[in-house]
Amino acid sequence: MNELAILAFIVTPAIVVMIGYVAVRLQEEAGRRYDAAALEQHRVTTGAPRS
Repeated sequence: MNELAILAFIVTPAIVVMIGYVAVRLQEEAGRRYDAAALEQHRVTTGAPRS
């Protein structure tokens, strides 16, 4: 029963936290890529020079 308690109260929450951390990092990276693509599209359509 002790192993089950360790699994239930330590291992499982740790896995959930790790999955959440990875999800947040992926979301941030997707946002950065979207921002970069939007900026490039703005430059293309307006003829603005790259800085």
